[in-house]
Amino acid sequence: MKKCENEDLLIKRASKGDTLSFEVLVRYYEKFVYNIAFSYMGNSQDAFDVAQDAFIKVWEKLKTFKGKSSFSTWLYRIVANSAKDALEKRKKVWKGCEAQDLSTGETPEDKVIEKERLESLKIALFSLDKDSRNILVLREFSELNYEEIAEVLHIPSGTVKSRLNRARVKLKDALMEQNSKSSVKTDEKR
Repeated sequence: MKKCENEDLLIKRASKGDTLSFEVLVRYYEKFVYNIAFSYMGNSQDAFDVAQDAFIKVWEKLKTFKGKSSFSTWLYRIVANSAKDALEKRKKVWKGCEAQDLSTGETPEDKVIEKERLESLKIALFSLDKDSRNILVLREFSELNYEEIAEVLHIPSGTVKSRLNRARVKLKDALMEQNSKSSVKTDEKR
């Protein structure tokens, strides 16, 4: 993930209570934070709640950020810990992923097909182990490069590549299995 323009200055100002500087940081990182939260929580509402909680913690702890790691790495840890706390408190089972609203001018049939496709992808994604799911979300949804993922996860960049490859294979297998199950259900209905 590219560093926010004037990030160091924004962090410095925000840590001294400048809400406008903090708002710029929030707007820049909100998609990144939401994607991480969603990868843990499995649904939009819980991900939104975790993202809000994480940004509150960032605001409260910003003075403790020393810059030893990148801001995005520090932020990732706060979001991941917030999500883990929320899961622990709620003892939530991964289910009920609702597809995002797809208002792109498509026909109703196209929207239904796209919603089903997204639902299948979410089910397959959440059938993966947490590490595989997280590395896929960081690469494919948060669009981090290998070095950034390595920094966030504290692993070598070569390990990122191999884990990402394995995660993609697992996702492909999960999608194929899901597709074969839905084909069987469709055949049974006929």
